[in-house]
Amino acid sequence: MQIINVLLIDVIILLYPLIVRFIHIAHSKNIDKYDNSLLDFSLMSSLYLFYEHSILSNETILILLINIPLLMAFIDKRNLVSVLMGIVLIHIYYLTYHIPYVLLIIEYLIYYIIYVATYYYKFRKHYLTISFIINKIVMTYIMLSYVNFNVVVEAFLLIIFVLISNLILYVFRISDDALNLNITIKEMEKEKRISESLFKITHEIKNPIAVCKTYLDMFDFSNKDHERYIPIIKEEIDKTLYLLQDFLSINKIKINKELLDVNILLNDVASQFDMVMKSKDISFIYEIDDEEIFIEGDYNRLNQVMTNIIKNALEAIDEHKSPCILLSTELNDKNIKIIVSDNGVGMNEEQLSKIKEPFYTTKKNGSGLGVSLSYNIIEAHGGSITYDSKEFIGTKAIITLPIVNI
Repeated sequence: MQIINVLLIDVIILLYPLIVRFIHIAHSKNIDKYDNSLLDFSLMSSLYLFYEHSILSNETILILLINIPLLMAFIDKRNLVSVLMGIVLIHIYYLTYHIPYVLLIIEYLIYYIIYVATYYYKFRKHYLTISFIINKIVMTYIMLSYVNFNVVVEAFLLIIFVLISNLILYVFRISDDALNLNITIKEMEKEKRISESLFKITHEIKNPIAVCKTYLDMFDFSNKDHERYIPIIKEEIDKTLYLLQDFLSINKIKINKELLDVNILLNDVASQFDMVMKSKDISFIYEIDDEEIFIEGDYNRLNQVMTNIIKNALEAIDEHKSPCILLSTELNDKNIKIIVSDNGVGMNEEQLSKIKEPFYTTKKNGSGLGVSLSYNIIEAHGGSITYDSKEFIGTKAIITLPIVNI
């Protein structure tokens, strides 16, 4: 029963670096620069735990399982850690079993030669098996020469070592396969999104170009009545240019930050819509603090965001009997919240969940790029945009930006 308990603890000790390795690979596949120190620490810790546990349990299984963390380090190409672990293991065997240093150095040099050979000839998956054979030959000699040898116990330990070694190899393979599969799926999803985006942008551009072509085909320079087509053609061309500009801006946003007063920005934006609000008999309410509130931001980009949000609010209340838009601010020690509320058509849960996606739109003639671009601009300022909306009641857009205390 004692041997079973020892083996269970040893398996747990082995699982520790395996789990860390799995997490390490998962992160390193998604991050360009990843710190390997945790993986190295887990391998060295596993080696130490094996040694301490073997002393406490007084089990000879140490001479078999304690090499497995080293084999893991070899398989993961942790070269420096492999050398350090080899030196530690040589010293452990010398102190525990009084095995000559020369013999131990030769053994671990053989491990390294096998590692280099299997890596060069792309036989990495056989490294554990080959190393196990070498280890078993050396350990059998050690047991015959330096340790009390029991054939039954040794046969049992041999079976256990083979099973554990193959289990580790199997875990290595399935973890790599699972991660590679996950990466492949992500790449396929990315390619699918790119294809869908290209299809949508092509479709959006094709429509205004088709309108322009239709009017140009009908256009007769000798007929003055056809001059009314020119503004229509110009409008469709502008729409195409704006669409392309938004599409390019999503992929590369340039932010030129400077110290600016938020209230000046909001007053400028509001003044742009005064005439429109009056002409459509829309109640446009300001609740903006007169106190100076400074942020580090790009005036033009933030103006673009606010303009987009208010235009969306205008379109949402287009058919409301008593249309109303509220522009307000809330301030705390660290942030300012800019809130644009309307009593328009609102959005359901599905529309809210998709609102950040490029090309997603509920408008008849919308490109679906304005909201996505606004998110990117605000994030580049260290802020955030959230939406609170209920269908047929209205929508509240909340922009949060960090303030500068002067």
